Amino acid sequence: MVNIVIHLGLHKTGTSFLQAEIFPKIKNVGFPRNGTFRYGTKIYEDKLNIISDEELSVNPHLPPCHINYLGPEQRFVIAERLHSIFPDAKIILGIRNKDTCLRSVYSQYVKGGGVHNFDSFISNDFDHRFLDFDSYINCLKGLFNEVLVYHFEELKQDPNSFVRNICDFIGVDAPPFENNIYEKGWSERKIRLGLFLNRFFYSDYNPNGGVFIRTRIFNPRFLIDRL
Repeated sequence: MVNIVIHLGLHKTGTSFLQAEIFPKIKNVGFPRNGTFRYGTKIYEDKLNIISDEELSVNPHLPPCHINYLGPEQRFVIAERLHSIFPDAKIILGIRNKDTCLRSVYSQYVKGGGVHNFDSFISNDFDHRFLDFDSYINCLKGLFNEVLVYHFEELKQDPNSFVRNICDFIGVDAPPFENNIYEKGWSERKIRLGLFLNRFFYSDYNPNGGVFIRTRIFNPRFLIDRL
């Protein structure tokens, strides 16, 4: 039987930390680039396979008007498809306080080129069904025999205990790691500056405005992060 662990996110729950510091350092593990699962991803018969891909739980940052937007109901469809492929997989899901989750998602939205203030974002751009954690958890537990739900706040309070809990569930020894912070949210000052500069750049979040094209280096996020 193929040994599969699937980490679904959710977004802004320490996924980047696990992908960089924990999963690839586990002994005898098959861990694809950034943990993503796509057509052609190699699955090993003789190794533990870990898939860690937030997109499997659907991206909450895109506004509903965006061409690539997938509503939160699609994560239930994806879960059923994963079960049809890997019925014996162990599932890991991260959740967090809903208020701080909203703030973190909003910060990511501004980093990506968003131009709306927080109130407008949560009223018009954010699909609040993404915060219905209970329905998603119940779906996963109804499909899979082993589901671990962790809270992002556990990572912040006690990283060592958090990592041990994850690794005990997987059935491996916890590897040595650095408690680095990945994708740190912006301060209010950076968000205000980002909102101002984003208006001058065309982006997925500002498709009808802007006079400049965002590039990897020439964009507000790059400039602000280096101020």
